[in-house]
Amino acid sequence: MSNPTRSWRLQAAATVLALSIATDIATTQQQTLNTVLIVRCGPTDIEPNQGLLEALIWEPGATSNLTKAFGDQFQGIQSADANHRATHGTGTFQFHIACELLIADPWDEKRRKLATNALVKHLQTRLDDMMYESPLMRLSKRRDELRNRHFNISTNLLEMNAHLEQASQRQAAISKQIAELSDQLIDAKLAVTTEQHVWNYLAKTREQNVANRDELRQQIQKATRERDTIRQELKILARDRAKAVNPEEDKKLTAKIDLLNKRLDQIRNSIAERSELATDMQSMLTIILEQLPNSELALQRAHARHNSIQETLDRLAAEHAKAAEQGTKNWQLAIKVAQLQIDSQVTREQLLDAETQLSRIRPVQYEVLHSQQ
Repeated sequence: MSNPTRSWRLQAAATVLALSIATDIATTQQQTLNTVLIVRCGPTDIEPNQGLLEALIWEPGATSNLTKAFGDQFQGIQSADANHRATHGTGTFQFHIACELLIADPWDEKRRKLATNALVKHLQTRLDDMMYESPLMRLSKRRDELRNRHFNISTNLLEMNAHLEQASQRQAAISKQIAELSDQLIDAKLAVTTEQHVWNYLAKTREQNVANRDELRQQIQKATRERDTIRQELKILARDRAKAVNPEEDKKLTAKIDLLNKRLDQIRNSIAERSELATDMQSMLTIILEQLPNSELALQRAHARHNSIQETLDRLAAEHAKAAEQGTKNWQLAIKVAQLQIDSQVTREQLLDAETQLSRIRPVQYEVLHSQQ
């Protein structure tokens, strides 16, 4: 069962609300707002125009500003027009704004200015964002990104060019070393050949002199034995001659003695000559024996120098071959460098364009010429 008292109270509240709404509707009037707004801005991608301003007027932000200014006395925007009538210089735009607003009376100068300020404030906020703040933020971000990209590309180019230059210099240095060492190797081979000939000559001369010396010694020994034999024979012949009793026998013994003395003189001369030759050969052999160790040492040094140069050349040849293999990678790196140089140029041009656009961006300036009924 319903409560009569409660039902009566609800009916009374509904009646009061209906009377209040009826009173608000009765006091709300369609008011006309006319104002002239001049917009001054730098070059921008978005150019203010009639369609844009009318769309901004219909945004919830404009309604919100008017509601804040008038409270419940503002019921909405009935119509909006932003005619672009006057012509100004580049970057200056003049709009004649006419709006029909649902606002309770009175509609005096003070309330018209309040409504104008609320509406223009919304337009300023939105135009600032579209024509200055957003482009400024977007271009600043773009500029910073391009700067970072250009820096990274430049850094990579420096590193790659340094690597290529280092590789080129290294390969050139290796080629130069190989050329120089090749000439040195020729000299080293010639030195080895020369020292080998010297050593061979000394060794052969030593052998020949030893053989000749030994042969002379044998000849001297043989002549000495013959000399001693002759001397012994002469002694015997001298005793026989002393005992000879007839001239014929003395004559024969004398002839034999003269013949043996003549032979003895020949042997003595031969021994003297061979002894002198043997002495000369021994002297020469002594000189050769003194020179042989020096020659052998010089030959060893020549071989060591030759082997050292050859080992260095082999190592450099391996490094040169490795550098040649690396040349393929360096060639690919050179292609990448060329691509990065193009990217660097394009990025630089884009950066200059972004910086130019940034330098031309200016804060939007506004001027309300008048507000009239």
